Amino acid sequence: MKCAKLYWPTSTTKLTLFHSIRSAQVLSAAHNSADKWTNLEVMTKLRAEAKQQGLWNLFLPKVSNLSNLEYAELAEMMGNSLLGSECFNCQAPDTGNMEVLHMFGTDKQKDRFLTPLLEGTTKSCFGMTEPAVASSDATNMQATIEIDEATDELVLNGTKWWTSGAAHPKLDLCIFMGLDVHKDVNVKVPRHKQHSMVSGVERSGVERSGEEWSGVERSRAERKAAA
Repeated sequence: MKCAKLYWPTSTTKLTLFHSIRSAQVLSAAHNSADKWTNLEVMTKLRAEAKQQGLWNLFLPKVSNLSNLEYAELAEMMGNSLLGSECFNCQAPDTGNMEVLHMFGTDKQKDRFLTPLLEGTTKSCFGMTEPAVASSDATNMQATIEIDEATDELVLNGTKWWTSGAAHPKLDLCIFMGLDVHKDVNVKVPRHKQHSMVSGVERSGVERSGEEWSGVERSRAERKAAA
């Protein structure tokens, strides 16, 4: 797939032109609809065309055989369109989540989550940002991850928002970031080594409270009515 870079301009010209003509109309209609997360027909067609041409998962070196430097040029071209990266399955937060699974996931996690994401049949989100703290600095996070010794299960406790993609109908994976809770209060964990990332949070186990679940937004009409 190293040759992808060679024929990229010709291939993306068709895709970008098609997308540019329709994007303003489609995006405007979607933004004003009650359900922003409907799978748009135009995007489905663009993704199918890109996948057929081999312009797929270009962000992952082991798949695309492209270096980061080579991919940077392609990412710049995709950035010319608001939904450009989505066409090629190179959209955040899926790219970062796929990289995490690719590098650190177990075989079971890769089969369950990574393969469908690479195929473009599912979506994921990343739960880091919290409403009460400046959580762009992860050391400020308040959400916790604790082992329940009675059930040997992980208990996640916290509120996340601005969780991009959380309301997508194809959501199948959430990578949740939180602070490790130790039973032994005498355990002193370094400030920058106190976090864990847990994958595979089921949607049914997440409480959506108004707009605190950042992916779920009310339509403009509802916002105006509430103002």
